[in-house]
Formats: sequence, C-alpha cells, structure tokens
Amino acid sequence: LILPKMASSNLNKKDVLIHFKKFFLMIVGLIVIYVITAPVIYYILYSKYFEYTWLSLLYSLTFINFLYLLPYNYLIKEKKRELINKFNILTALLLMVLSFIGVFYYGVFGAVMARIIYSVVAILLITLIFLRA
Repeated sequence: LILPKMASSNLNKKDVLIHFKKFFLMIVGLIVIYVITAPVIYYILYSKYFEYTWLSLLYSLTFINFLYLLPYNYLIKEKKRELINKFNILTALLLMVLSFIGVFYYGVFGAVMARIIYSVVAILLITLIFLRA
C-alpha cells in the first residue's frame, strides 16, 4: 500500500526508512507464519514431498527480498535512472553467477542458497545506493 502513496506524495528518506522498518516487521511475520504452517500444509497436501519441506522453509527466507521495493521505488520517484540501471545489471549478473555455481555444485540446495545470498546482497546494495543518493 505504500508504493502508490510513495509515488504520489513527497516522502523523504526519513519517511521511507520508517516505512522500511514497518515493512521489515511485516515480512518477518510472514516468514514466521510460513515456517509454522508450511510443514502442516506439506504433510496434508504434499505428503509425497514432505521430506523436502526444509528446502521450502529455507526458500521462505527469500521473502526478505521484498524489502528492496521501498528504496527501489524511492529511487524511481526521484528519477535516479543511472543508479537503478547499475543496480539491475549488478544484481542480475550476481543472480546468474550464484545460480550457476550453486546448481552446478550443490543442486537444488545450491539454487536455494544462491537465491538467499542474492536477496541479502540486493537489499544491502539497494539500501546503500538509497542512502547515498
């Protein structure tokens, strides 16, 4: 709900950081709910794949990647196209390299770990760009 509001108002960096903290708490809550409910859902609906529930739980950590939306959209609002393009190129390359290495050496677990590492690096990178812009 903040994204349309961000585009149509004059939010400054301090306001975005306040919303960032709230959004972080919402995402952590979502991850906790998923971690609690996923094993039950897998057991009931996907009993054949129940032994792989841990991969799903691990992958749920990538929900944290949604945090990059707030600083990213702020940069869009401020028309920082050059910074956005650099971010998109760097993160795309990072995801390709991590995915290739992860899948090649560790299979599905490597793919999940590549996505988690990518998510953390993307959040750190966009936050750094946001704070310096």
